[in-house]
Amino acid sequence: QSAQVASATHLRRFVTGVGEQRAVTLTDGTRLDLDSDTRIDVAFDDKARRLILMKGRAYIQVGRDPRRPFAVDAGDQTIVDRGTSFGVRLDPDKVSVMLVEGEVAVGARGGAPDHALQPGQRLVLQTGRPARIERFDPATALAWRPGFVEVSDTPLSEAVAEMNRQMGIDMITTMM
Repeated sequence: QSAQVASATHLRRFVTGVGEQRAVTLTDGTRLDLDSDTRIDVAFDDKARRLILMKGRAYIQVGRDPRRPFAVDAGDQTIVDRGTSFGVRLDPDKVSVMLVEGEVAVGARGGAPDHALQPGQRLVLQTGRPARIERFDPATALAWRPGFVEVSDTPLSEAVAEMNRQMGIDMITTMM
């Protein structure tokens, strides 16, 4: 009688501090660009690839592996990849997914996808508000990757919150 052994899952955690960014290439060729104050777990086995974004923001260029699906859990949502480059951000009351290349489907964790994005679309899921899909400019939305913070048509409170997140200081106190 032979015992069946479950496939080995490789778990790794990547963390960036406030003001720190990090680029990581995973074993399958997937590249992660992690923004300031981000924490993400990577769980790969021989059947599936999964990331769990616990906080922060990541830009993901998924390595091709047709044998193993790729998914990202962020808050109560799951993003299912279909050969893409996309960004995902998790804030306390909001999940946003922006698709640069390829295709992704997004839905409640454990459920069927509710939304399919096309390149240039961003899905914003905010607590207590209806989901919205909007167009975005990749150059502006990804300005954080080389270390810039760019805001345009953004309420001052959101711009200050983003600067505080990036720099780890309380700008309102500093500006007074």
